Amino acid sequence: MIDRFDIVIGGGVLGYVLLVNLFAAAMHAKAIVERGDSIPFVLLLPLYVGAFVGLVLDVLFNWTAGSIVYRELPRELTFTSRCKRHKLAPWGTRDREKAEWWCKQLNKFDPGHC
Repeated sequence: MIDRFDIVIGGGVLGYVLLVNLFAAAMHAKAIVERGDSIPFVLLLPLYVGAFVGLVLDVLFNWTAGSIVYRELPRELTFTSRCKRHKLAPWGTRDREKAEWWCKQLNKFDPGHC
């Protein structure tokens, strides 16, 4: 029997997987445009819809998992903004180490993102 806990966990995992895939797709599209190539119009609408959904998921991730990671309520809208703020913390603090790790993961898909 499926209970509410299973639905919440399943929804969280599905949302996280969707967020990661949308981020990778958006960064790939950004690289195509920066290279000087164009993206067909047929693909632009799904990319814009995906970017909006990705922003919503990023905000939800920041409010939930981000609050657990940093043990504080968010001051920023997105998780990247939170990581950038924590990167300014003094070296050797846990928050800075966490921010460095998360930024390293994000920069794998979009160099210079964080």
